[in-house]
Amino acid sequence: MIERFLEMCDIITPVLLRDTKAPLLPYAIEMESGKQLVELLRPLEYITRELSGVKYVTISKIIPTIKQLESINPLQEDVSATKETLPLECKKRFGKIEQCLPIAFATLLDPRYFNDATACGNAISQLKRRIM
Repeated sequence: MIERFLEMCDIITPVLLRDTKAPLLPYAIEMESGKQLVELLRPLEYITRELSGVKYVTISKIIPTIKQLESINPLQEDVSATKETLPLECKKRFGKIEQCLPIAFATLLDPRYFNDATACGNAISQLKRRIM
């Protein structure tokens, strides 16, 4: 929504200026913060689309994707609160994702994405036990 508003701002502004009951337009600094927020959230949009695929396997992408989320780093300070909150929320929601064996098994095809060597070793051991 923010991105679409920013795209349409030049068209929306004259329309809103004609109506005395229209909501106030954002200040220039708020518009700039909106642009930064869109750039910060763009990877989340990509990740959501990527992990929502139904025509291809996505389980093996979960751990690498979360690793990418942890590295989001906006250039400006206007969105610093969001930048600080995002990794904390990811850790809260996905902190033990490497312990989930089905996801760990799928990720073993490319184990460099494991942050936790113990979780990787455990997944390998569990997989060996299940095979034998």
